[in-house]
Amino acid sequence: MGRKYTEEEISMILDTYMYLGYQEASKEPVELKEVIGKLSGVPEYGTGGTYQNEYRILEQAVQDEQIGNLKVCYASSTLGFDHGTKACTFLDEKNDRIFVAYRGTGDGEWPDNGLGMTKEITTQQQRAVDYFDTVARKAQLTENHRVIVTGHSKGGNKAQFVTMETEFGDLIDRCYSVDGQGMSEKADARFRRKYSEAEYQGRIQKLYGIHGENDYVSPLGNQIIPEDHVTYIRTPVQKGNFAGYHDITYMFATLVLDRTTGKWVTQFTGRRNEEVLKQGSLGKYASELSKEIMKLPEEEREGAANVVMQGIEAAGGASHGLNGEKTTLADVKHFLFAGIPAITDATTKTAGGLNFLGKTLWEDSYTKEIPDRICIEVDYEALASKSEGLSAAAEETIRLGEQIQSYEKEMPFYMQGRNLVTFQLKQVASEVEHLGKKIQKLASLQQEIAACYQKADEQTEELCNQ
Repeated sequence: MGRKYTEEEISMILDTYMYLGYQEASKEPVELKEVIGKLSGVPEYGTGGTYQNEYRILEQAVQDEQIGNLKVCYASSTLGFDHGTKACTFLDEKNDRIFVAYRGTGDGEWPDNGLGMTKEITTQQQRAVDYFDTVARKAQLTENHRVIVTGHSKGGNKAQFVTMETEFGDLIDRCYSVDGQGMSEKADARFRRKYSEAEYQGRIQKLYGIHGENDYVSPLGNQIIPEDHVTYIRTPVQKGNFAGYHDITYMFATLVLDRTTGKWVTQFTGRRNEEVLKQGSLGKYASELSKEIMKLPEEEREGAANVVMQGIEAAGGASHGLNGEKTTLADVKHFLFAGIPAITDATTKTAGGLNFLGKTLWEDSYTKEIPDRICIEVDYEALASKSEGLSAAAEETIRLGEQIQSYEKEMPFYMQGRNLVTFQLKQVASEVEHLGKKIQKLASLQQEIAACYQKADEQTEELCNQ
Protein backbone atom coordinates (compact mmCIF):
# COMPACT_ATOMS: atom_id res chain seq x y z
CA MET A 1 0.00 0.00 0.00
CA GLY A 2 1.32 3.49 -0.91
CA ARG A 3 1.48 6.48 1.38
CA LYS A 4 -1.78 7.90 2.66
CA TYR A 5 -3.38 10.74 0.80
CA THR A 6 -3.15 14.05 2.63
CA GLU A 7 -6.20 16.21 3.10
CA GLU A 8 -4.82 18.64 0.51
CA GLU A 9 -4.39 15.85 -2.04
CA ILE A 10 -7.91 14.53 -1.47
CA SER A 11 -9.23 18.05 -2.01
CA MET A 12 -7.34 18.31 -5.31
CA ILE A 13 -8.67 14.93 -6.45
CA LEU A 14 -12.22 16.08 -5.72
CA ASP A 15 -11.60 19.37 -7.53
CA THR A 16 -10.52 17.29 -10.53
CA TYR A 17 -13.72 15.24 -10.27
CA MET A 18 -15.72 18.46 -10.63
CA TYR A 19 -14.38 18.83 -14.19
CA LEU A 20 -15.59 15.42 -15.37
CA GLY A 21 -18.67 16.92 -17.01
CA TYR A 22 -20.79 14.51 -14.98
CA GLN A 23 -22.83 15.07 -11.86
CA GLU A 24 -24.35 12.17 -9.97
CA ALA A 25 -28.12 12.64 -10.24
CA SER A 26 -29.01 10.30 -7.38
CA LYS A 27 -30.40 12.04 -4.32
CA GLU A 28 -28.97 9.26 -2.16
CA PRO A 29 -25.23 9.19 -1.31
CA VAL A 30 -23.20 7.08 -3.78
CA GLU A 31 -19.59 5.96 -3.32
CA LEU A 32 -17.15 7.80 -5.56
CA LYS A 33 -15.62 4.56 -6.87
CA GLU A 34 -19.10 3.49 -8.01
CA VAL A 35 -19.61 6.78 -9.85
CA ILE A 36 -16.24 6.46 -11.61
CA GLY A 37 -17.05 2.82 -12.42
CA LYS A 38 -20.19 3.94 -14.26
CA LEU A 39 -18.05 6.01 -16.61
CA SER A 40 -15.83 3.11 -17.65
CA GLY A 41 -16.24 2.48 -21.36
CA VAL A 42 -17.93 5.82 -22.08
CA PRO A 43 -16.07 7.36 -25.09
CA GLU A 44 -15.77 10.82 -23.53
CA TYR A 45 -13.65 9.36 -20.74
CA GLY A 46 -11.51 7.01 -22.82
CA THR A 47 -8.37 7.63 -24.88
CA GLY A 48 -8.84 10.76 -26.96
CA GLY A 49 -12.01 11.70 -25.08
CA THR A 50 -12.78 15.15 -23.74
CA TYR A 51 -12.26 14.10 -20.12
CA GLN A 52 -9.59 11.43 -20.54
CA ASN A 53 -7.00 13.15 -18.33
CA GLU A 54 -9.42 13.79 -15.46
CA TYR A 55 -10.78 10.26 -15.72
CA ARG A 56 -7.31 8.65 -15.61
CA ILE A 57 -6.50 10.55 -12.43
CA LEU A 58 -9.80 9.62 -10.77
CA GLU A 59 -9.69 6.02 -12.00
CA GLN A 60 -6.39 5.47 -10.19
CA ALA A 61 -7.21 7.56 -7.12
CA VAL A 62 -10.45 5.72 -6.26
CA GLN A 63 -8.48 2.48 -5.89
CA ASP A 64 -7.48 3.88 -2.50
CA GLU A 65 -10.34 3.50 -0.02
CA GLN A 66 -9.63 6.96 1.40
CA ILE A 67 -11.00 8.37 -1.85
CA GLY A 68 -13.01 5.52 -3.35
CA ASN A 69 -15.22 5.20 -0.26
CA LEU A 70 -16.13 8.89 -0.17
CA LYS A 71 -19.85 9.31 -0.75
CA VAL A 72 -21.02 11.79 -3.38
CA CYS A 73 -24.12 13.74 -2.37
CA TYR A 74 -25.94 17.05 -2.53
CA ALA A 75 -24.96 17.82 -6.13
CA SER A 76 -26.00 21.44 -6.73
CA SER A 77 -28.14 20.40 -9.70
CA THR A 78 -30.30 18.24 -7.42
CA LEU A 79 -30.83 21.13 -5.00
CA GLY A 80 -32.23 23.52 -7.59
CA PHE A 81 -29.12 25.65 -8.20
CA ASP A 82 -28.33 26.97 -11.69
CA HIS A 83 -25.76 25.24 -13.91
CA GLY A 84 -23.17 27.90 -13.09
CA THR A 85 -23.04 26.96 -9.39
CA LYS A 86 -21.64 23.43 -9.97
CA ALA A 87 -20.88 22.30 -6.44
CA CYS A 88 -20.88 18.91 -4.76
CA THR A 89 -20.39 17.42 -1.29
CA PHE A 90 -18.37 14.33 -0.36
CA LEU A 91 -18.87 12.45 2.90
CA ASP A 92 -16.07 10.62 4.70
CA GLU A 93 -18.29 8.74 7.14
CA LYS A 94 -15.40 6.84 8.72
CA ASN A 95 -13.75 10.05 9.92
CA ASP A 96 -16.82 12.34 10.25
CA ARG A 97 -15.30 14.51 7.56
CA ILE A 98 -17.09 16.57 4.89
CA PHE A 99 -15.58 17.99 1.70
CA VAL A 100 -17.53 20.70 -0.16
CA ALA A 101 -16.08 21.28 -3.64
CA TYR A 102 -16.76 24.01 -6.20
CA ARG A 103 -15.99 23.63 -9.87
CA GLY A 104 -13.91 26.17 -11.80
CA THR A 105 -15.39 28.60 -14.31
CA GLY A 106 -18.41 27.07 -16.01
CA ASP A 107 -20.43 28.15 -19.05
CA GLY A 108 -21.57 31.75 -18.67
CA GLU A 109 -19.38 32.44 -15.62
CA TRP A 110 -16.41 34.21 -17.21
CA PRO A 111 -17.96 37.72 -16.93
CA ASP A 112 -18.59 37.04 -13.23
CA ASN A 113 -14.81 36.53 -12.88
CA GLY A 114 -14.26 40.07 -14.15
CA LEU A 115 -16.81 41.49 -11.73
CA GLY A 116 -14.93 39.75 -8.94
CA MET A 117 -12.07 42.22 -9.50
CA THR A 118 -14.22 45.18 -8.42
CA LYS A 119 -17.49 44.10 -6.77
CA GLU A 120 -18.05 43.49 -3.08
CA ILE A 121 -19.91 40.29 -3.89
CA THR A 122 -20.87 38.74 -7.25
CA THR A 123 -23.96 36.72 -8.08
CA GLN A 124 -22.02 33.47 -8.37
CA GLN A 125 -20.16 34.05 -5.10
CA GLN A 126 -23.49 34.55 -3.34
CA ARG A 127 -24.87 31.35 -4.87
CA ALA A 128 -21.79 29.49 -3.66
CA VAL A 129 -22.52 30.71 -0.12
CA ASP A 130 -26.19 29.74 -0.49
CA TYR A 131 -25.14 26.24 -1.55
CA PHE A 132 -22.85 25.76 1.45
CA ASP A 133 -25.48 27.08 3.87
CA THR A 134 -28.03 24.68 2.35
CA VAL A 135 -25.67 21.72 2.78
CA ALA A 136 -24.80 22.75 6.35
CA ARG A 137 -28.48 22.60 7.26
CA LYS A 138 -29.34 19.45 5.30
CA ALA A 139 -26.32 17.51 6.56
CA GLN A 140 -26.83 18.92 10.06
CA LEU A 141 -23.17 19.84 10.36
CA THR A 142 -21.80 20.32 13.86
CA GLU A 143 -18.44 21.02 15.46
CA ASN A 144 -17.96 17.25 15.63
CA HIS A 145 -17.49 17.18 11.84
CA ARG A 146 -14.28 18.20 10.12
CA VAL A 147 -15.42 20.46 7.27
CA ILE A 148 -13.20 21.17 4.26
CA VAL A 149 -14.14 23.68 1.54
CA THR A 150 -12.21 23.47 -1.73
CA GLY A 151 -12.24 24.41 -5.39
CA HIS A 152 -10.04 25.04 -8.42
CA SER A 153 -9.75 28.35 -10.30
CA LYS A 154 -13.05 30.22 -9.87
CA GLY A 155 -14.04 27.34 -7.60
CA GLY A 156 -11.07 28.26 -5.40
CA ASN A 157 -12.23 31.87 -5.31
CA LYS A 158 -15.71 30.68 -4.31
CA ALA A 159 -14.23 28.44 -1.60
CA GLN A 160 -12.34 31.42 -0.15
CA PHE A 161 -15.43 33.62 -0.30
CA VAL A 162 -17.63 30.98 1.34
CA THR A 163 -15.13 30.53 4.18
CA MET A 164 -15.12 34.26 4.84
CA GLU A 165 -18.85 34.92 4.33
CA THR A 166 -20.99 31.99 5.48
CA GLU A 167 -22.92 32.17 8.74
CA PHE A 168 -21.56 28.67 9.43
CA GLY A 169 -17.94 29.82 9.32
CA ASP A 170 -17.20 28.39 12.76
CA LEU A 171 -17.85 24.90 11.35
CA ILE A 172 -15.26 25.21 8.56
CA ASP A 173 -11.85 23.81 9.49
CA ARG A 174 -9.88 24.38 6.27
CA CYS A 175 -10.26 25.98 2.86
CA TYR A 176 -8.01 24.73 0.06
CA SER A 177 -8.04 27.15 -2.88
CA VAL A 178 -6.31 25.52 -5.85
CA ASP A 179 -5.23 28.13 -8.43
CA GLY A 180 -8.05 30.35 -7.14
CA GLN A 181 -7.93 34.08 -7.85
CA GLY A 182 -8.00 36.67 -5.07
CA MET A 183 -10.70 39.14 -4.07
CA SER A 184 -11.55 42.74 -4.80
CA GLU A 185 -10.64 45.37 -2.22
CA LYS A 186 -14.38 45.83 -1.60
CA ALA A 187 -14.82 42.15 -0.73
CA ASP A 188 -11.98 42.28 1.77
CA ALA A 189 -13.37 45.51 3.24
CA ARG A 190 -16.74 43.76 3.57
CA PHE A 191 -15.20 40.99 5.65
CA ARG A 192 -13.33 43.46 7.85
CA ARG A 193 -16.55 45.40 8.52
CA LYS A 194 -18.47 42.24 9.25
CA TYR A 195 -16.12 40.78 11.88
CA SER A 196 -13.92 41.88 14.72
CA GLU A 197 -10.18 41.74 13.98
CA ALA A 198 -9.91 38.46 15.90
CA GLU A 199 -12.84 36.92 13.99
CA TYR A 200 -11.46 38.17 10.68
CA GLN A 201 -8.02 36.70 11.37
CA GLY A 202 -9.62 33.48 12.58
CA ARG A 203 -11.25 32.96 9.19
CA ILE A 204 -8.20 34.14 7.24
CA GLN A 205 -6.03 31.54 8.99
CA LYS A 206 -8.27 28.78 7.61
CA LEU A 207 -7.34 29.71 4.02
CA TYR A 208 -4.64 27.74 2.16
CA GLY A 209 -3.48 28.21 -1.41
CA ILE A 210 -2.21 25.35 -3.59
CA HIS A 211 -1.00 26.71 -6.93
CA GLY A 212 0.74 25.42 -10.02
CA GLU A 213 4.27 26.84 -10.20
CA ASN A 214 3.38 28.85 -13.32
CA ASP A 215 -0.33 29.34 -12.74
CA TYR A 216 -1.48 32.72 -14.06
CA VAL A 217 -4.95 32.98 -12.42
CA SER A 218 -4.19 32.68 -8.70
CA PRO A 219 -2.11 35.93 -8.65
CA LEU A 220 -5.08 37.98 -9.90
CA GLY A 221 -6.92 40.28 -7.53
CA ASN A 222 -6.29 41.15 -3.90
CA GLN A 223 -4.60 38.23 -2.12
CA ILE A 224 -6.11 37.39 1.28
CA ILE A 225 -4.50 33.96 1.77
CA PRO A 226 -1.51 34.30 4.16
CA GLU A 227 1.80 34.00 2.28
CA ASP A 228 3.00 31.21 4.56
CA HIS A 229 -0.14 29.23 3.67
CA VAL A 230 0.70 29.11 -0.06
CA THR A 231 2.52 26.20 -1.72
CA TYR A 232 3.52 25.71 -5.36
CA ILE A 233 3.25 22.41 -7.21
CA ARG A 234 5.36 21.20 -10.12
CA THR A 235 3.36 21.33 -13.36
CA PRO A 236 5.31 19.77 -16.27
CA VAL A 237 3.72 21.32 -19.37
CA GLN A 238 4.94 20.77 -22.90
CA LYS A 239 5.98 23.83 -24.90
CA GLY A 240 3.06 25.61 -26.54
CA ASN A 241 0.44 24.34 -24.10
CA PHE A 242 -0.25 27.66 -22.35
CA ALA A 243 -3.59 26.47 -20.95
CA GLY A 244 -1.81 23.60 -19.22
CA TYR A 245 -0.27 25.94 -16.66
CA HIS A 246 -3.75 26.54 -15.23
CA ASP A 247 -5.08 23.01 -15.78
CA ILE A 248 -5.38 21.10 -12.51
CA THR A 249 -4.64 17.78 -14.24
CA TYR A 250 -1.03 18.88 -14.87
CA MET A 251 -0.46 18.87 -11.13
CA PHE A 252 -0.81 15.08 -11.54
CA ALA A 253 1.23 14.87 -14.75
CA THR A 254 4.62 13.41 -15.64
CA LEU A 255 6.57 13.88 -18.87
CA VAL A 256 7.93 10.57 -20.20
CA LEU A 257 10.22 10.11 -23.20
CA ASP A 258 8.76 7.75 -25.81
CA ARG A 259 11.90 5.95 -27.01
CA THR A 260 10.14 4.77 -30.16
CA THR A 261 9.21 8.22 -31.44
CA GLY A 262 11.80 10.22 -29.53
CA LYS A 263 9.03 12.57 -28.33
CA TRP A 264 7.92 13.52 -24.85
CA VAL A 265 4.45 12.36 -23.85
CA THR A 266 2.36 13.39 -20.86
CA GLN A 267 1.09 10.73 -18.47
CA PHE A 268 -1.40 11.30 -15.66
CA THR A 269 -1.44 9.48 -12.33
CA GLY A 270 -3.61 9.48 -9.23
CA ARG A 271 -0.89 11.15 -7.20
CA ARG A 272 -0.17 14.87 -6.95
CA ASN A 273 3.28 16.10 -8.00
CA GLU A 274 5.83 17.32 -5.49
CA GLU A 275 6.04 20.86 -4.18
CA VAL A 276 8.58 23.32 -5.60
CA LEU A 277 10.37 25.99 -3.60
CA LYS A 278 9.24 29.05 -5.53
CA GLN A 279 6.84 30.47 -8.09
CA GLY A 280 7.81 30.15 -11.78
CA SER A 281 8.49 32.98 -14.23
CA LEU A 282 4.98 32.97 -15.75
CA GLY A 283 3.42 33.05 -12.28
CA LYS A 284 5.62 35.98 -11.27
CA TYR A 285 4.66 37.85 -14.43
CA ALA A 286 0.96 37.26 -13.68
CA SER A 287 1.56 38.74 -10.22
CA GLU A 288 3.14 41.86 -11.73
CA LEU A 289 0.27 42.15 -14.23
CA SER A 290 -2.32 41.87 -11.47
CA LYS A 291 -0.63 44.67 -9.52
CA GLU A 292 -0.81 46.97 -12.56
CA ILE A 293 -4.47 46.11 -13.22
CA MET A 294 -5.43 46.61 -9.57
CA LYS A 295 -3.90 50.11 -9.69
CA LEU A 296 -6.51 51.20 -12.25
CA PRO A 297 -9.56 53.18 -11.12
CA GLU A 298 -12.45 50.82 -10.39
CA GLU A 299 -14.50 51.74 -13.48
CA GLU A 300 -11.55 51.25 -15.83
CA ARG A 301 -10.54 48.00 -14.13
CA GLU A 302 -14.06 46.60 -14.37
CA GLY A 303 -14.42 47.61 -18.03
CA ALA A 304 -11.05 46.16 -19.05
CA ALA A 305 -11.71 42.91 -17.16
CA ASN A 306 -15.19 42.65 -18.67
CA VAL A 307 -13.84 42.85 -22.23
CA VAL A 308 -11.34 40.05 -21.57
CA MET A 309 -13.85 37.79 -19.80
CA GLN A 310 -16.62 38.39 -22.35
CA GLY A 311 -14.10 37.59 -25.08
CA ILE A 312 -13.35 34.23 -23.45
CA GLU A 313 -17.10 33.60 -23.07
CA ALA A 314 -17.68 34.48 -26.74
CA ALA A 315 -14.95 32.03 -27.76
CA GLY A 316 -17.11 29.37 -26.15
CA GLY A 317 -20.13 30.42 -28.22
CA ALA A 318 -22.01 32.58 -25.69
CA SER A 319 -22.95 36.20 -26.41
CA HIS A 320 -23.35 37.19 -22.77
CA GLY A 321 -22.80 35.97 -19.22
CA LEU A 322 -24.94 33.60 -17.19
CA ASN A 323 -26.59 36.53 -15.44
CA GLY A 324 -27.03 38.67 -18.56
CA GLU A 325 -23.67 40.50 -18.42
CA LYS A 326 -22.71 42.18 -21.71
CA THR A 327 -19.82 44.27 -22.99
CA THR A 328 -20.48 47.98 -23.57
CA LEU A 329 -18.64 50.49 -25.74
CA ALA A 330 -17.38 52.11 -22.54
CA ASP A 331 -15.87 48.75 -21.50
CA VAL A 332 -14.01 48.56 -24.82
CA LYS A 333 -12.62 52.08 -24.31
CA HIS A 334 -11.45 51.20 -20.80
CA PHE A 335 -9.72 48.08 -22.12
CA LEU A 336 -7.99 49.92 -24.95
CA PHE A 337 -6.98 53.07 -23.07
CA ALA A 338 -6.33 51.62 -19.61
CA GLY A 339 -6.09 47.83 -19.84
CA ILE A 340 -3.60 47.57 -22.70
CA PRO A 341 -1.22 50.21 -21.26
CA ALA A 342 -1.32 48.37 -17.90
CA ILE A 343 -0.51 45.07 -19.62
CA THR A 344 2.31 46.75 -21.56
CA ASP A 345 3.78 48.30 -18.41
CA ALA A 346 3.64 44.97 -16.56
CA THR A 347 5.39 43.26 -19.47
CA THR A 348 8.10 45.77 -20.29
CA LYS A 349 8.80 47.67 -17.06
CA THR A 350 8.76 45.08 -14.26
CA ALA A 351 11.35 42.46 -13.36
CA GLY A 352 8.78 39.66 -13.57
CA GLY A 353 7.49 40.85 -16.93
CA LEU A 354 10.92 41.31 -18.48
CA ASN A 355 12.05 37.91 -17.24
CA PHE A 356 8.97 36.20 -18.69
CA LEU A 357 9.17 38.12 -21.96
CA GLY A 358 12.85 37.33 -22.27
CA LYS A 359 12.27 33.61 -21.81
CA THR A 360 9.48 33.81 -24.38
CA LEU A 361 11.50 35.68 -27.02
CA TRP A 362 14.99 34.28 -26.62
CA GLU A 363 15.75 30.57 -26.44
CA ASP A 364 19.08 31.25 -24.75
CA SER A 365 17.58 33.69 -22.25
CA TYR A 366 18.54 31.51 -19.30
CA THR A 367 22.15 32.48 -19.95
CA LYS A 368 21.59 35.75 -21.79
CA GLU A 369 21.23 39.01 -19.90
CA ILE A 370 17.66 40.31 -20.20
CA PRO A 371 17.50 43.98 -21.29
CA ASP A 372 16.18 46.38 -18.67
CA ARG A 373 13.98 48.10 -21.24
CA ILE A 374 12.01 46.80 -24.21
CA CYS A 375 10.51 49.22 -26.74
CA ILE A 376 7.30 48.32 -28.59
CA GLU A 377 6.16 50.25 -31.67
CA VAL A 378 2.55 50.34 -32.90
CA ASP A 379 1.60 51.08 -36.54
CA TYR A 380 -0.80 53.91 -35.71
CA GLU A 381 -1.03 54.94 -39.40
CA ALA A 382 -2.58 51.55 -40.25
CA LEU A 383 -5.06 52.01 -37.39
CA ALA A 384 -6.02 55.47 -38.67
CA SER A 385 -6.46 54.10 -42.19
CA LYS A 386 -8.76 51.34 -40.94
CA SER A 387 -10.85 53.90 -39.03
CA GLU A 388 -11.37 55.85 -42.26
CA GLY A 389 -12.65 52.66 -43.90
CA LEU A 390 -15.02 52.08 -40.98
CA SER A 391 -16.26 55.65 -41.23
CA ALA A 392 -17.01 55.22 -44.94
CA ALA A 393 -18.87 51.97 -44.21
CA ALA A 394 -20.89 53.79 -41.53
CA GLU A 395 -21.94 56.50 -43.99
CA GLU A 396 -23.00 53.88 -46.54
CA THR A 397 -25.03 52.04 -43.90
CA ILE A 398 -26.78 55.24 -42.77
CA ARG A 399 -27.61 56.08 -46.42
CA LEU A 400 -29.04 52.58 -46.86
CA GLY A 401 -31.31 53.16 -43.86
CA GLU A 402 -32.49 56.45 -45.34
CA GLN A 403 -33.12 54.74 -48.69
CA ILE A 404 -35.25 52.02 -47.07
CA GLN A 405 -37.17 54.74 -45.22
CA SER A 406 -37.85 56.53 -48.52
CA TYR A 407 -39.28 53.29 -49.98
CA GLU A 408 -41.77 53.18 -47.13
CA LYS A 409 -42.85 56.77 -47.79
CA GLU A 410 -43.27 56.07 -51.52
CA MET A 411 -45.62 53.12 -50.98
CA PRO A 412 -49.08 53.47 -52.63
CA PHE A 413 -51.63 55.11 -50.33
CA TYR A 414 -53.52 51.85 -49.92
CA MET A 415 -50.32 50.20 -48.58
CA GLN A 416 -49.60 52.95 -46.09
CA GLY A 417 -50.80 53.08 -42.51
CA ARG A 418 -50.95 50.21 -40.06
CA ASN A 419 -50.04 47.13 -42.06
CA LEU A 420 -47.31 44.52 -41.76
CA VAL A 421 -45.23 45.62 -44.79
CA THR A 422 -44.91 49.29 -43.85
CA PHE A 423 -44.33 48.40 -40.20
CA GLN A 424 -41.46 46.08 -41.08
CA LEU A 425 -39.96 48.61 -43.51
CA LYS A 426 -39.94 51.27 -40.80
CA GLN A 427 -38.40 48.84 -38.33
CA VAL A 428 -35.67 47.71 -40.75
CA ALA A 429 -34.87 51.31 -41.72
CA SER A 430 -34.51 52.27 -38.07
CA GLU A 431 -32.30 49.25 -37.27
CA VAL A 432 -30.01 49.84 -40.26
CA GLU A 433 -29.63 53.53 -39.43
CA HIS A 434 -28.87 52.63 -35.79
CA LEU A 435 -26.24 50.13 -36.96
CA GLY A 436 -24.63 52.82 -39.09
CA LYS A 437 -24.37 55.14 -36.11
CA LYS A 438 -22.80 52.37 -34.00
CA ILE A 439 -20.20 51.76 -36.72
CA GLN A 440 -19.52 55.50 -36.81
CA LYS A 441 -18.89 55.47 -33.05
CA LEU A 442 -16.46 52.58 -33.45
CA ALA A 443 -14.68 54.45 -36.25
CA SER A 444 -14.31 57.52 -34.01
CA LEU A 445 -13.04 55.34 -31.18
CA GLN A 446 -10.43 53.71 -33.44
CA GLN A 447 -9.33 57.17 -34.59
CA GLU A 448 -8.84 58.15 -30.92
CA ILE A 449 -6.84 54.97 -30.36
CA ALA A 450 -4.62 55.73 -33.36
CA ALA A 451 -3.94 59.23 -32.01
CA CYS A 452 -3.20 57.78 -28.57
CA TYR A 453 -0.71 55.26 -29.99
CA GLN A 454 0.89 57.94 -32.16
CA LYS A 455 1.59 59.95 -29.03
CA ALA A 456 2.83 56.82 -27.21
CA ASP A 457 5.13 55.89 -30.11
CA GLU A 458 6.63 59.38 -30.17
CA GLN A 459 7.30 59.16 -26.43
CA THR A 460 8.72 55.63 -26.78
CA GLU A 461 11.04 56.69 -29.60
CA GLU A 462 12.29 59.57 -27.48
CA LEU A 463 12.81 57.20 -24.51
CA CYS A 464 14.63 54.56 -26.56
CA ASN A 465 16.97 57.15 -28.04
CA GLN A 466 18.08 58.31 -24.61
